[in-house]
Amino acid sequence: KTTKTGATFFVVTRLLSKIHPRTHASSPSSASPTKHKGGEGLRNINKSAKAARGNADGGTPRSDESTQNGSLWSFVDDVRRNPNFWWMNIVNCIQCFHCHFNSSLFPVFIAILLGDQIPRFWTGIILTLSFLMPHINNLFILQLVPRFGLHLIISVLLIAKLVSAILMLQIGMDFVAAVGVFLAMNRIFTEGVCKLMDLAISDLADEDYVLNKRPHPIPALIYGAFALLSRIGQSLAPMFGFWVLSTFGGVAAQDHETSNGFAWMWGDNHNGDLYSNETKNPHLRQVAFRMLVWTPLVAALVQSLAWVQVTLRGKYLKGLKQSILSAV
Repeated sequence: KTTKTGATFFVVTRLLSKIHPRTHASSPSSASPTKHKGGEGLRNINKSAKAARGNADGGTPRSDESTQNGSLWSFVDDVRRNPNFWWMNIVNCIQCFHCHFNSSLFPVFIAILLGDQIPRFWTGIILTLSFLMPHINNLFILQLVPRFGLHLIISVLLIAKLVSAILMLQIGMDFVAAVGVFLAMNRIFTEGVCKLMDLAISDLADEDYVLNKRPHPIPALIYGAFALLSRIGQSLAPMFGFWVLSTFGGVAAQDHETSNGFAWMWGDNHNGDLYSNETKNPHLRQVAFRMLVWTPLVAALVQSLAWVQVTLRGKYLKGLKQSILSAV
C-alpha cells in the first residue's frame, strides 16, 4: 500500500513538472511581448502607407500635423500662397463682370444701336441667336478641350474677344450688320469662357490637393472662394453700365415727363415705341457704342495678361493628374 502510494505520488510529481512550463508560457506576462510586437507592426504598416501616399503625390510624406490641421484659416493661408489662385480669380471676376454686363445691357444696346436701323424680325433673330448659340458653341468647345487643352482653348477665346473688339472699333457703329454680328459674337465668346472656368477651377482644386498634401480634396471650399470673390464683378456690372449711360449719355438734360422707362434714351419726340424710326439721340448712341466695344476690349486684354501667368497646363497639369491617380 505504501509502495503504491509512493509510486502514485512520483507519477503525479513528474506530470506536474512537465505541465508547469506550458502554463507559464501561456500566462499574461509571457503573452504581452507578442501583443506589443503585433501593435508595433500595425503602426509600422500605417506609417508606410502614409509615406507611400505622400510619395505618390510628388512630395514628402504627410505628417500628422499637416493631415490634422483642417481649419478654415489653414485653408486661407494655403490658397493665399498659391499664385494660380489669385491669377484665376482675376480672370474669373472680370469674366463674371462681363457676363452680367452683357446680360443686363444686351437689350439696351439693341434698342439704342439697332432699334431704328433694322426690322423687328432681325432684331428677334439676333436676340434668339445670342441666347441659343452660346450653348451650342459650348458643346463644340468641350469636344476640343481633351485634344488641345483647357488653357489653350480659353486663351484662344480671350484673344478672339480682344481682336473682334478692336476690329469693331475700327469699323464703327454706322455698319449696322457688323454691330449686330458683334453683339451676338460677344455673347458667344463671353459665355464660352464662363463655362470653361468651372473646369479650370476643378484643376485648381486638384493642385491644392496635391501641393498641400491634404487627406482628401476640398473642391467645395475652392468653388466657394471663387464664388465669393466673383460677386464683386457680378454686382458692379449692371450698376456700371447704367451709370455710364446716365452720366455720359446726356440723361440729365432729357425731359422725364413721359412714363416710358426707356424714353430718356431717345429724343424729345419719342412716342413710347421702343423701335420707332424717329431720329434718336446721337450722343447717346455714341456713348453706348463705345461702352459696347471698350468693355470687352479692356476685359479681354487684362484677362489675357492674367491667364498667361496661370501654370495649370502642359506637363505640370499632367503630373498633377498622375499623382492623384497613383494615390487612389
